[in-house]
Amino acid sequence: FVSGDDAGTLTMWSASTEHDAIALDRGAAVARAHDACISSICVVADKSRFVTAGADARVRVWDTERAMSASGSDALLSAPDARAVNAAAAHPTDANLLATAGDDGTARVWDLRVGAKSSVRERAGPDVRGGVGRAYALAWADARLGEALAVGYESGAIAVLETQETLSLATRGVVEAHADAVRGLTWGGPTGLCLASCGDDGAVATHAGELPVTKKHFPHGDAYARCVAFWNRPGDGTARLVSGGWDGNVHAMDP
Repeated sequence: FVSGDDAGTLTMWSASTEHDAIALDRGAAVARAHDACISSICVVADKSRFVTAGADARVRVWDTERAMSASGSDALLSAPDARAVNAAAAHPTDANLLATAGDDGTARVWDLRVGAKSSVRERAGPDVRGGVGRAYALAWADARLGEALAVGYESGAIAVLETQETLSLATRGVVEAHADAVRGLTWGGPTGLCLASCGDDGAVATHAGELPVTKKHFPHGDAYARCVAFWNRPGDGTARLVSGGWDGNVHAMDP
């Protein structure tokens, strides 16, 4: 797997299991893969490429097999107004579609089939929320939800956008989810149709239903909640909601 740091360095790691413990081995690194902090990493659907987004306003697309070589970066995209890109999310099934969002508050969908930097196509909807500040989080749902894209904003709002149209990103709905910035989003739960979020207000929330019903937890107290994921327990398949926060703890709870 790969990781990125505040210096813009990309590092490859390998993991092995020894005596029921996981051992990590640090591998090759690409110094200054970005000129500022690497804010997000995602893997495309067929695992042939992965994507890094950075505070330097760039999105780089890497070939998984050649990532640490001089020719490892297949494409270099720049945000139109040179503002930080805070989140990247790969389409759940189409390895050529990528979504990004950042400090300009706009969500974009890129078509990676066009390899040249100057001709990568962009889809930005005219009705994407305005006046809600920077976008910090993205999560792309699968076909059961019409391939909806959730975008989390600095205001605490989450916009759910339609991504099936080729020319626009229509707003399906908006959830006023948090009292401060949304920092993490994920789809999942028992049916796979539940949206979970976390934010700087310390809340970990789930939103389910056509008119979403929001349920909130505060496992981290007053500390920021920064990441959230659904975990299906191997034994019985029960879905659990897992979150991490600035208190240094990881909490598991019922969705």
